[in-house]
Amino acid sequence: MSPQLAEVLKRQRKAQAEAKLAGRLVELPEYIFIEPDGGPLARRTFERAFALVLRKAGLGPQHSPKSLRHTYASLMISEGANLLYVARQLGHASVAITEKHYTRWIPQAVPAVHQLDDAADPTGSKRGDLVASVSANLALN
Repeated sequence: MSPQLAEVLKRQRKAQAEAKLAGRLVELPEYIFIEPDGGPLARRTFERAFALVLRKAGLGPQHSPKSLRHTYASLMISEGANLLYVARQLGHASVAITEKHYTRWIPQAVPAVHQLDDAADPTGSKRGDLVASVSANLALN
């Protein structure tokens, strides 16, 4: 969890505690996000709030919390984030679960031997000069 999110959740919990002290809530709720009466957040309330967030973000209604979760994980992994970090962010029990679902997004390192082909000469030729160099070395031996 990011420090910013932790701070938002702390402020929300503090506001709930203050509402309880002021008599607006009978007891401190088990949940962070609640209905005005202190009960758990209803599905419809969440759906309306989520639709509003999507509109404000310029995203269409086809997105779901699950699709945004997958997008988050895919972007993190494709940017080279540590797989263990991403697994913990997603709440996976093991890195193996994350790896199983997101392997296609893990950047593939180019083996060092392939980098030999990328050594360009001043004329811009890569492979031709490498072949010529190897041929010249073979001719000397």
